[in-house]
Amino acid sequence: MVGLALSMNAAVGSVVLIRLFTGCLGEGKGFGMRHVGGVVILLVVVLVGFGFYRGWFHLSTNDTGDRPSATITMDKGKIRADEKKAKAEMPDFGQKAKEKTGDVTGTVKEPERRP
Repeated sequence: MVGLALSMNAAVGSVVLIRLFTGCLGEGKGFGMRHVGGVVILLVVVLVGFGFYRGWFHLSTNDTGDRPSATITMDKGKIRADEKKAKAEMPDFGQKAKEKTGDVTGTVKEPERRP
């Protein structure tokens, strides 16, 4: 029963997001504050989805008789571990990009002058 309620909420949320963005795509008017709010909501949904994928959030359900409940927990240790891993890999990312492109800083050639 709880799973059905959660899937219904996801479906309703999808409809709300679609309605927020259809005005922006179909009317040809400017990008108003209503649409900025839709973008913020979309970013939050993507972040939460990414968090579930990475294991930062967990959903647990409890069906005790007449009162089913769902609980979302956040694993701060996992988030911090991923943050440290990302920070440790950032200098390597820059070095790899430099190796692929070569050291091109300060090597601008003067254009040839034609008489």
